[in-house]
Order: sequence, then C-alpha cells, then structure tokens
Amino acid sequence: MINLFIIDINSLPDPKDNPHLLSTLPLAKQERILRLSICEKRKQAWGSALILKKILSDHNLTFDDIYYGDHNKPLCPNLNFNISHSKNLVICAVSLYEIGCDIESIDYSASTELITKISKRFFSENETALLEEIDSSQKDSRLYTFYRFWTIKESYVKMTGEGLTLPLDSFQVKFIDDHAHIHHCDFPMDCYITEKDYEGYHISVCTKEPENEILCTLIDQPLS
Repeated sequence: MINLFIIDINSLPDPKDNPHLLSTLPLAKQERILRLSICEKRKQAWGSALILKKILSDHNLTFDDIYYGDHNKPLCPNLNFNISHSKNLVICAVSLYEIGCDIESIDYSASTELITKISKRFFSENETALLEEIDSSQKDSRLYTFYRFWTIKESYVKMTGEGLTLPLDSFQVKFIDDHAHIHHCDFPMDCYITEKDYEGYHISVCTKEPENEILCTLIDQPLS
C-alpha cells in the first residue's frame, strides 16, 4: 500500500511574517524557505518540510538521517518517500519500495493549442498522436489525458532519481486496459503506476514493485 500524506497550505500562515514557526526545522531549511520571494512558494516549501518532519518522526528518524543519492535524490534508511506540490496542495508518498510521485491541479480552462504545444515539446510522437485522436469536442477528456501523461512521466523520472536529466520524450506511457505502463524503445520498464484523483488534482505514483492502493491522510493540523 502507498501511504499518501497531504497538506493544504491554505491552512498555513506566511512563514515570512511568522519566522518563529520555522524553529523546529533545521536552520538550513529555515533559511531556504525564507529566501523564496513568492508567498505560495514559501508555504509550499514549509508544507513540504512539515509533512516530511511528521513522516520522519513516525519512523524514528530526523532530517539528519536524509542523504542524497545519484542526481541529488533525497534518500533515507529504510524509508522510501517522495514529495510533490501543485497550487495549494503538498503531498508526500511513502512506500516499502523506491517511489516517485507527482500532483497537478487540472486546469480545464487551458486551451487546446497550449496543450498541443506542450505535448509536442515534451511527449513522444505516439503520446501526442493519442491526444490528438481524442475528438476536439471532448476537450475535457483530452485535458485529463494530458495530465495523466504529465504526472505519470514526472512520477517515473522522480522514482528513478533521474529527474529532468531524462527527457520526458525518451520514454513512452502506454495505456493497457486503461492502466498505465512505462516503455522505452518498446520494452516495458520495471515499474508500476498507481493513479488517483483528489479534489480537482490528478496524482500519479510510480513504484519499483507493485502497489495496488493509495491510502490518503490529510494532515489538517500541521502546526500542532
């Protein structure tokens, strides 16, 4: 089972106006948060730190136990986690296995032209063709599929730790019975995708071993 922890940063004050609230975090994290010039970014960074602090504490670990692997992916002994944020939500996915996650707020007002432009830049030819096959009268369906592609791809490169050093068009998402699979040069990759919709957002989680369920926990009192 994938444990997915969620914080709504709308419940957080701006840490710039309340720097004392950061005191339970490592000094380097406090400074990094306060250097951010945009309120939403500060709250996202603070939310990420709060959610990770809780998960580390639940596993009798601290920030000092985090180290960085290839491509600077944060790692921890006996704990696999990954953080993502979009708009007002921050998530952290936790699994027994290597993991990557991505969350995106679905913007149904995005134009077809914009989605086509982005897909042609970042997606494979087959993925772009699949999007274009969806009838133009079904704009919402096309947008939803676009966000599925995007979050799945992001979760995969975060699971491998390669991030954007691995071009998003260098591998392909294939849907088999509506379940996503990652292929490279027509060969299936050794990973598993789990997806979830949550209050207007789409979430994709990629794990090294099969996980069939996402259990969501909303941290509704993050400062307590």
